[in-house]
Amino acid sequence: MVLFFLMFGVVLAIAGVAAVIVLRTKKGALGPCSRPPTDPYSIAYLNAGPDGAIRIGLYSLVQAGLLTPIAGRVKVAKPGAAQLCANDLERIIINMVGEGLAVATVVKDPAILRGTQSFRAQLVSEQLLADDSLRVANRNLALMIGGGVVGFILLGIILSLTQDAPDVGGLFVLMVVVAAAFAGLAAVTPRLTPRGQHALGGLRQRFQKTAENKSSQGGEESLIVAGLFGFTALPTAEQPLARVIFFKSK
Repeated sequence: MVLFFLMFGVVLAIAGVAAVIVLRTKKGALGPCSRPPTDPYSIAYLNAGPDGAIRIGLYSLVQAGLLTPIAGRVKVAKPGAAQLCANDLERIIINMVGEGLAVATVVKDPAILRGTQSFRAQLVSEQLLADDSLRVANRNLALMIGGGVVGFILLGIILSLTQDAPDVGGLFVLMVVVAAAFAGLAAVTPRLTPRGQHALGGLRQRFQKTAENKSSQGGEESLIVAGLFGFTALPTAEQPLARVIFFKSK
């Protein structure tokens, strides 16, 4: 009996993990994205979340001469800079930075993080990012299937003990491993919908050669490349500026 529950427990665990992965791909928006985002901030948010959008904002503001970088810190470069910003996130950054703020503080500031929510809301409305309800559904899916598999193994342990089976240690170990595996699946829910994954993959493919050749032409193209591949993908001439902003001098 122990061997029966052990073998079928392993089979059910593998099938359960596969089911969670497959069913998650069927939740949310399916199919290709006909109009992927073109705004550098939305692209950066899609790729890296709030941190990505904020870093693009800092770089854009420094490029525009509205912020001055000093070895890991930034400060407002001139009066009235907020009126020259391209969007609300940039204005919030300018207002929060003032006379000087460390970049590490900027990317974690609650007010600045809230300033990225308009990009998130847009991506959710376009079904590229999973909203809270979808993430909860994905988590509950893993817990439900995992609970069923753990329950089957637990039943095997109880029945084996009632019939004085010689060794149920293997079933105990399997139950713990399966519980941990499904708890991990429940804790890590996909941030992007399948449509979002398709859109991000298409954007990366479109700009991959530009990033590899470090041949972006400045402006929005440079911001998009940095948002997708990081600031090391920028042309050599632009990298010193990024280093001054994001890396402290030693």
